[in-house]
Amino acid sequence: MLEVVEVVKDFGGLRAVDHVSFRVNRGEIKALIGPNGAGKTTLLKVINGLLSPTSGEIRYAGKRISKMRPHSRCELGIGSVFQLSQLFRELSVLENAMIGMHCHTKSNIITSGLRLPVCTREEKASRDKCLDILSIVGLEERASVQAGILPIGQQRLLEIARALATDARLLLLDEPAAGLNSAEKEQLGKVILGIRERGADVLLVEHDMELVMDISDSLVVLDYGKVIAEGPPESVRTNKAVIAAYLGE
Repeated sequence: MLEVVEVVKDFGGLRAVDHVSFRVNRGEIKALIGPNGAGKTTLLKVINGLLSPTSGEIRYAGKRISKMRPHSRCELGIGSVFQLSQLFRELSVLENAMIGMHCHTKSNIITSGLRLPVCTREEKASRDKCLDILSIVGLEERASVQAGILPIGQQRLLEIARALATDARLLLLDEPAAGLNSAEKEQLGKVILGIRERGADVLLVEHDMELVMDISDSLVVLDYGKVIAEGPPESVRTNKAVIAAYLGE
């Protein structure tokens, strides 16, 4: 589904991503891990289009997307959940999820203002679909609750639901477990596994190694912007280069 080919990202004289290549295959949860400052979030932003690569190529489902804008990548099927919360706190849980449908709806300011039948039908279809998506993440009973009063764990699940509402087939998650307690992390892991079972692939940036090892099919390890290891969790766990990067020689 996703091919990252020799991607480089420079900021002036600093090389944050250094000729990185890997794939995310269909039906796969791949974790992108590494010490602080390894270039993980920068690479994720290159993939979703928030940053342009200095060189290299990004392909999604065989299509070159390196020069596409973020909203165009979203329309193709790439959904993102960012490290910092991006919810509309004053809106309800359901309304926040429905915002994810915007890239595929046809209504505009005129049809919405006049409340034309096509707009009403589309809004009902969006509500029904998002209620189903909220059930995937366990928030269907909180659909009418204001998003801003949710605990942090449920806010993170709501952001995942909104990304799924874009019809994402590839979900990019940037440290979704940050700030969560053990029970919330367990629920998050179950949701991510459920997403994979429903046909979406996941690229996960995460520091919580217990979560990563529990749910990932394969790992890519970055250090100073370079790939130092790739493979299943069992092999990466015992890789000497990975141990040195995290713990020092």
